[in-house]
Amino acid sequence: MKLELSVHFEVTLDEQQVRLVTTGRLTESNQQMLYPSIHRAYTFATATEVVIDLSAVEHLATAALDLLCWEVEHYQPIHLTHPVRFVLPEPPPTSGRDCRTDR
Repeated sequence: MKLELSVHFEVTLDEQQVRLVTTGRLTESNQQMLYPSIHRAYTFATATEVVIDLSAVEHLATAALDLLCWEVEHYQPIHLTHPVRFVLPEPPPTSGRDCRTDR
């Protein structure tokens, strides 16, 4: 089974939002591959909203989402005006963590 993961950045022209669009299979063993991309998104202006869009993933493991939310909660820079937001696929996985999400 391939555990491929693809991430690309979408930045609005006014640089008010950075969206990390993720496709593939997000698992407990590969979710940490998103960390550098998330940290890179933090480097934009403080008014920028960071959105982690997981709506197009083929498979989203609950444990992967829990770990990813934990990473965001604990390493989100204090200077951000907006909290990081997650967009999840339908139906969303049941997660033990309370991530800020849109569905």
